Amino acid sequence: FVRTGGLLANGSYTVTLDSRADAFATALGGLLDGNRDGTGGDNYTGSFSISGSGAVLRIGEFSRGPGQAADVPATAMGVPITISGATGARAVSFSLEYDPSLLQITGVVGGAGMPAGSTVSADFSTPGVVHISLALGDALGAGGLELVRLTAQVPGSAPYGAKQVLDLHDITLDTAAPVRDDDGLHLVAYVGDTSGNAKYS
Repeated sequence: FVRTGGLLANGSYTVTLDSRADAFATALGGLLDGNRDGTGGDNYTGSFSISGSGAVLRIGEFSRGPGQAADVPATAMGVPITISGATGARAVSFSLEYDPSLLQITGVVGGAGMPAGSTVSADFSTPGVVHISLALGDALGAGGLELVRLTAQVPGSAPYGAKQVLDLHDITLDTAAPVRDDDGLHLVAYVGDTSGNAKYS
């Protein structure tokens, strides 16, 4: 399949779930009955279509271990949130939900692509949720840009190997264009630790 920045590209798709003891199983642990004949052991096959359009708000995937700053990439500062396809928008607001035991977000600053004269506000009043509002100094174009960067760190007490979805939601633009979210994934692990033993070897 084809992914566009983390989202599936528009088109029709077929998915097959293998029915094996070491693959997909029913809720009771039995083999799938993909053809619904009452006997397990058949793969399940289904189809779906995607026809999304409009703007996409996106936060990427990254791994950072206990005690490390969440800098993406490591040579930058903070975690970027980007937007694309938001032509004409001058105001953007959204919420990001996360697990504060795995990631501590302490600040939000404007991204490198923000128009001059833009302002950013962040509301941290609900634990595990930050609500971000932007008033842009100029209307956005059709391309993509870095909207904001999150100042964040992984707590030293975060369990190694834990993971969480970084859930973008309640997104609004001051235009009629539809907007989709492309959630991210954070893995509590040191970059390059392929064995998962919390050491470099």
